[in-house]
Amino acid sequence: MLSHDCEDADFAFFEEDRGRFLEAVPDLVRAGFEPLYRFVANDGEPVEHSFARDGAKFEFFEHQRLGATIRCRFFGTASTERGAARTEYLSEVPAFGLGPMDFLGCRWLKPTTTTRS
Repeated sequence: MLSHDCEDADFAFFEEDRGRFLEAVPDLVRAGFEPLYRFVANDGEPVEHSFARDGAKFEFFEHQRLGATIRCRFFGTASTERGAARTEYLSEVPAFGLGPMDFLGCRWLKPTTTTRS
């Protein structure tokens, strides 16, 4: 849980799993998840998907493996001379591995401090 971001649930998937994620979207919709929006990065790739269910918001962010780093692109609002504008932000962190975590009766994968080999 992030104290500054407690209004939604954030999930991540890697670029190589994009097809699998997109194949799962119809199942999410059938399970009652309503698509809210999809943000497309400056290079034309969709990288953030948002859904709602039972008053809660769920966001899915695509991450890229780039050698010793992992990149995530996300969006926010920046002030400009013309007012507020949707802005793409870039986050790069050292590459990490994934380890299991049990939460709400399910097994999840979470980042670990061990780098991916």
